[in-house]
Amino acid sequence: MRRIKFFKVYRAPLELPDGPMIHFGIAVVDQNTGETWVLHNTPAKNEHVGSIDEFAADRPFRWEELADTTELRQRFVAACSNPKLYDLLANNCQHTANRVAEGVSWSPGLWVAGILIVGVFAFATTRGRQCQAV
Repeated sequence: MRRIKFFKVYRAPLELPDGPMIHFGIAVVDQNTGETWVLHNTPAKNEHVGSIDEFAADRPFRWEELADTTELRQRFVAACSNPKLYDLLANNCQHTANRVAEGVSWSPGLWVAGILIVGVFAFATTRGRQCQAV
């Protein structure tokens, strides 16, 4: 019987000019053979399954073991069977990993970036304004 384990994997940030971002994926490890594959999403290849070496790209990464549930297996198979195109705002690597791991497609990194952009814009547009007496 084939024994597998699922992990959410996080790769260290890329160097500029690619931008300071963390790459996410879902790793599957065959406990019998030690083989490891990673479902991840990139602008160049969209959602696809690649080797752990391709995912890591010579950078350090972390593993977070996921509970092996029927739902997780179904979401993994569905993602592999019907891969989606990469979209920075609607389907990036974080969306893919969270959709498979949690059943919800979301990217907290985009929320943080959006809040920072709005905050900087608000600060820049209100900076230097003086209260004037009427």
